[in-house]
Amino acid sequence: MSTRRASWLAWSLAAAGLAMLAAGAALVAINLDMVGFNVPLIVLFGSCAVIGALAVSRQPGNLVGWLFLATGVVAAMQLFTGEFALSLYRHGGPLLAVLSVLLVAAAYVLRQFRRRTYAMKFTNVELLRTLAPKGLGWRRHVAAGAFLLSLLSLAFAMARPSIDREEPLERATVMLAIDVSLSMEADDVQPTRIEAAQEAAKAFVNELPPTYNLGLVSFAKSANVLVSPTKDRSAVISGIDGLTLAEATATGEAVFTSLDAIRSVPADGADGAPPARIVLLSDGYRTSGRSIEDAATAASQANVPVSTIAFGTDTGVVDIRGELRRVPVDRLSLQQLAENTKGYFYEAASVSELKKVYEDMGSSIGHRVEPREVTQWYAGAALLFGLMAAGLSLIWTSRLP
Repeated sequence: MSTRRASWLAWSLAAAGLAMLAAGAALVAINLDMVGFNVPLIVLFGSCAVIGALAVSRQPGNLVGWLFLATGVVAAMQLFTGEFALSLYRHGGPLLAVLSVLLVAAAYVLRQFRRRTYAMKFTNVELLRTLAPKGLGWRRHVAAGAFLLSLLSLAFAMARPSIDREEPLERATVMLAIDVSLSMEADDVQPTRIEAAQEAAKAFVNELPPTYNLGLVSFAKSANVLVSPTKDRSAVISGIDGLTLAEATATGEAVFTSLDAIRSVPADGADGAPPARIVLLSDGYRTSGRSIEDAATAASQANVPVSTIAFGTDTGVVDIRGELRRVPVDRLSLQQLAENTKGYFYEAASVSELKKVYEDMGSSIGHRVEPREVTQWYAGAALLFGLMAAGLSLIWTSRLP
């Protein structure tokens, strides 16, 4: 093999190896496969390919040079094929679109080399310069390059790329705790205590600032979180509409369960617990679970005021399994719970009065990383490159690329 042919082959293989290393590194970043991302190793294999090409171009029979070149190229092929298979599995269509554009670009480059080969067959260069008009030179590649960039941008847009952005997130939280004991079926408050409580709760939900988190707890013999703290008001409204009655009243458990739900609010980079309030709607008397006094102590230690709304009168009765039972409202317990936690106590609260519950709550802003799609950026770049290719081609050749 002649020195010239050996040099051409060696540098072609080296260029292919470097291209595969670069493409493999790009695919590593796209696949987020940081295990496969070893920068020193990639640099080493690239150096092997270049050193081998240099040695072979000077001495075609240099076996060490060929070994260095083969090592670099084989390693590059291994990296590229592995990451390509992973990317094809994860991204499929967009990757094939990118490869199609790269194949078009490679075909364009090969075509230019063939043009140069044909041009060299006319050996009288001076005569050719006299007869042939002056060509466009490097300008003929600009429009083609812009057109290929337009196609490449469209291929990337198919993957619906996104960037991570930190979005501010309000952590202030209000928990609604609603009594669903059988005594709430009494009709001394029209239409019934539970329906009045549901209407008051929904009015409160509609007035609460949308940036606040809102959760829902129901309690009878035990307390249950129906809706964890969220900004989705429709979920809370649905939970309120779906309340069903049961035996017993665990007022203290309602406070403890609400405190647990408040603690579950993510920190999102903020310090300390979120500012919070509990709004408890009940007719009073505790018959199950931990005491109201223990609940008040826990809420005070957590710095979470509990505002209470009493539903009912002293003459309320309810039919339980065919037996009429008196169910007077326990204003005293509800009032003490509110006072001991620095909350508010109401009997017939209006929407404007309920605003006092959260108007001094304060704020705690956390930050959450959210992906933001930027497909429109790539589509815009594709349009820009396409217009550039069309404009330059019309100016220099009077035709579209």
